Amino acid sequence: LALTLALLGVLAAQRPRTSPLLSGVLFGLAALAKLYLVVLYAAVLACWLLQKRWSRVGKSLLGFGAALGLTALVFWWLAGPVFFDMVILNHLDKTVGIPKDRLAWFFARHDVLLLLGIMSIFVIRRWVPAFIMVPIVLVVAYFAMFRDVYYLHLKMLVVWLALLWGWAVWL
Repeated sequence: LALTLALLGVLAAQRPRTSPLLSGVLFGLAALAKLYLVVLYAAVLACWLLQKRWSRVGKSLLGFGAALGLTALVFWWLAGPVFFDMVILNHLDKTVGIPKDRLAWFFARHDVLLLLGIMSIFVIRRWVPAFIMVPIVLVVAYFAMFRDVYYLHLKMLVVWLALLWGWAVWL
């Protein structure tokens, strides 16, 4: 559900006739389900900032804040500061669940074809669109920054590596 909502948010962000407010709402709902999907939302915002689309960023943040922020405020009102401790701060204090080298080896072993898609950048020698590369870079940075990552978090990377393959084949 969370990844589907995030991908719908990306689709809404990429379509010219779709409101960025809708994209923000979809990402807010995705973040309610899985907080780590904020990484993909940051990638969408970074792409818009690189393109200097300030109004799209503002409208999207408004939708994101409405979906995530209002819901978080309701739960904060019901549970008090324990809500933020359990939902947000808890993730920053976790110990290592699965060693990153084991996780990376699992990914390399089972998704070797997706990883080979990265080689297409060097073969085709054309600029990869930002809406494909920025999420890949931010997800890899997410893995490098957080101590506690799991196999489930790799779903974010799989989607963008598949898009990279699709871009390479299409050209």
